[in-house]
Amino acid sequence: MEKISFGIIGVGRRGLGHLNILKKFKNIEVKSICDIDEKRLREISEKYGVKPYKDLDKMLREERLDAVAICTPTPLHVSQTIKCIENGLDVMLEKPISLKIDEVKLLLKRVLESKQIVAVSFQSRYMEIVDIARNTIDDTLSMLHGYWYWTTPIIKWIRDRNLGGGQIVDQAIHLIDLYRFFAGEISEVYA
Repeated sequence: MEKISFGIIGVGRRGLGHLNILKKFKNIEVKSICDIDEKRLREISEKYGVKPYKDLDKMLREERLDAVAICTPTPLHVSQTIKCIENGLDVMLEKPISLKIDEVKLLLKRVLESKQIVAVSFQSRYMEIVDIARNTIDDTLSMLHGYWYWTTPIIKWIRDRNLGGGQIVDQAIHLIDLYRFFAGEISEVYA
């Protein structure tokens, strides 16, 4: 079986999470990581035996990758994703895609013009408890109500609505995704 070669862009909490999961797959080789934090880059590179890059362009030039996970702050997502698909890479992109609708439309256009796969990370629907709940729900479901309780210390930039969109955009989006997963596409929204 041929291995899929992966790079990870952004090795903060989410990037490290992806690295740990990807390392468990026998058919995936994480070859390189990219981050602007030199100390963290060096520590993770040494611990996991992956090649470190501070510059994304250099990583894309020097590495023969099949795919990347983009785990950087939201304002970087669109430009980094476009750069990666232009280099023939499939992309697993952390959400939110962008806080600007024109950027989302641009990215969608570029993805549709390419042959690359771009997937946005909505991992909550793959939790075992979600699978149990979905299999328990019958066709009479008419209303969903949810709470999101997060105990993980919050990353500073996520709180900033201009950088991460705040808690609604960064975390409540998981509830919205689960609502759609359980009940189908949303037909009406009101307040």
